[in-house]
Amino acid sequence: MTETIRNSMGAADDGLVSSVDLAKRRLREAITSGEFAPGARLVEANLAKHLGMSRGPIRDALRDLAAEGLVVLRRNRGAVVTEIHVEDVLEVYAMRSVLGPLALRQLMSSPEARSNLVPKLKAYIRQAKSKEARADQRLLVDADSAFQTAIAQASGLRRISDVFAETSAEAKFFVGALRIRYTDTDLIIEELEQLAKAITNGDLATAERVWQTRFSRAAQEFIEAIAFGPQMAMRWPHLFQIVDSPGKFFERWADDPPAVVAQSTGKARRRMRISVKAETA
Repeated sequence: MTETIRNSMGAADDGLVSSVDLAKRRLREAITSGEFAPGARLVEANLAKHLGMSRGPIRDALRDLAAEGLVVLRRNRGAVVTEIHVEDVLEVYAMRSVLGPLALRQLMSSPEARSNLVPKLKAYIRQAKSKEARADQRLLVDADSAFQTAIAQASGLRRISDVFAETSAEAKFFVGALRIRYTDTDLIIEELEQLAKAITNGDLATAERVWQTRFSRAAQEFIEAIAFGPQMAMRWPHLFQIVDSPGKFFERWADDPPAVVAQSTGKARRRMRISVKAETA
């Protein structure tokens, strides 16, 4: 059975794909963009009506999204969008930060693999630099994520490649749900260009340095968005190593804490589970 969806989540796809895959794609887009906030219920009947398709494909799509970590299936509540915990964000970014250099080292050992990869990386850079990506941050995030995943795939390390593919949707979900807004897009593009150049030249030291710098900065942006105190670092010390000089970071933050932290209770800071409300027009 195949269906083509035409609705508010996006225009109809060209050609026919399985209804499950199409439902999964639409729901993934809605979740990772923040249209469905963390903790929001995903009622099959409502989704079927909204997407213009039967409940069967919706049910199967939700199961697949649960496997990706975007949805939680709960008894008596059905499906809900995964809530975001600080350790979830840091774990995903720590994995990508640590595994990326392993992929780079393997990649650098194969001139043929590097040669085949570089045109793909340049294509993703063009996408990131496009007018469309500058107007819609999601396209920039897509290009950046695809750039990283391409490096993992080109390394030939299957398990690392699988981790990058599996965590890409979660990383986009964090950006969309937490309303992360990248103001310095030129810096992101510059770093992608530096990585592509280093890979072209076989310059492993530069590639590793740029990679680690990017993920350290991203982790700090998420920490500030989630807004919690340095006591959380004591619970997850190894995850916080992704932050460059965590002690100095928290010292700086203590001098000028985000309003959310200043107003929150100790209990709220200890239990860092957040449900981001969807923005209204």
